[in-house]
Amino acid sequence: MYAGYGNIIIQAPPDTGVVCQQYELHAQIRDQGGNLISLQGGFFKDNSVDVQINLVTPQRAMSGYTNQDTILVSIIGDNECAGLRDGGISIDQTVLYIFEADVPDRYEAEYPLPAVERPISLSMALFDRVSNVVVHDVSIVRDVTPPTLADIRATATVVEDGTRLTITGQFNDAHAPLPWAVEWQFVTSDGVELGEPVYHVLEASEVQAGSAATLAATSTPFGLNVLFEAPPQQASALRIQLFDRAGNGRAIDPVMITSTVSHTVYVPLVGR
Repeated sequence: MYAGYGNIIIQAPPDTGVVCQQYELHAQIRDQGGNLISLQGGFFKDNSVDVQINLVTPQRAMSGYTNQDTILVSIIGDNECAGLRDGGISIDQTVLYIFEADVPDRYEAEYPLPAVERPISLSMALFDRVSNVVVHDVSIVRDVTPPTLADIRATATVVEDGTRLTITGQFNDAHAPLPWAVEWQFVTSDGVELGEPVYHVLEASEVQAGSAATLAATSTPFGLNVLFEAPPQQASALRIQLFDRAGNGRAIDPVMITSTVSHTVYVPLVGR
């Protein structure tokens, strides 16, 4: 002990298997006059960096795909333990960005992506406030080219339980074998839009690769069948776009709405 300060090394508590272990340390010291002084303080034992990493992709893109020039990286740390301190992010193993976390439990920043259309790798080394380190490797596909469509045939038919949209044709995209999503909007015979466009991510049961078609280059024949709400009374057609996984859209010609619903019309007999 010197100048009123002292140091002593004690054995750490045993590991309980919990990522973050919190303890209360109690100690007593005796001064030269024989008086006891009680001290206590909290501390934690943190054995690893506990974070969740999200690459924020465009609203109309599948997770892991983007058609943007930048990528938003969101890192959420365990705010009940040591917390995130800083780290480094490299893109395609060539560009390195160093950052410091503004708060212990969260870091978010936007980074430029290479002007290429292919998978892009991101490697992140993250440090918490007790110098634990973890490395996360993720990748994202950058695709800015809309898909190519050919031999498209589309119908929109009013049926008993709504409107059935059927589209067949050929779909060609460097990073997606089939359409990822479809958007439709009802319009009048004069082209006036009715309501807001509806963007719909296709389920596996709604779009499938075709088996019999003449392929154009590397195109994939597909069939799409979606059931949605009945059209407004003034609607006569649908405007439609098909999207790839990165959110790039390609419009097709407007589709006239037909009906298979039968109506009974009563004509009064006059003068019978």
